[in-house]
Amino acid sequence: MTNRPQRISYFPLEEMDDAMMVIMEQCAREGTPRPESSAVRAHSQGAFWAFADAWDKLFRHGVVDHALKELCRVYVSRSVKCEYCGNQRSDAARASGVSEGKLDALMNFETSGVYSDR
Repeated sequence: MTNRPQRISYFPLEEMDDAMMVIMEQCAREGTPRPESSAVRAHSQGAFWAFADAWDKLFRHGVVDHALKELCRVYVSRSVKCEYCGNQRSDAARASGVSEGKLDALMNFETSGVYSDR
C-alpha cells in the first residue's frame, strides 16, 4: 500500500453526537467498517447514517453466514483493487475461521484447495 497524504479529514469525535459515537465504538470493537472510514463519512450525517444502517442490515444481520459475507466483501475489494477496504478485517469472521491464509487464497478460490464446494 502506498503512503499517500490523506485527502479528506476525519470528522472530530468530540463533535459527534451520542448516537454516532455508539457506531464509532462498534466499528472500533468489531474491526469493520473501519472507524476511520466512518469518521470520513461523518462530515455528512446523511452519508454516515445511510452507510451505518446499510452495514447493520446487510453485514451484521441477514440470512448469509457472516464468514461468507466477509469472504465476499474482501473478494470484491481485492478484485477492484481497493486496498483500503480489502485490508479491513472483521473480528467476527476471524473468530469463525476466516484466516489470513484463506484470504490469501481468495482470488483463486476455485483452484486453491483451501475452500470446499460450499
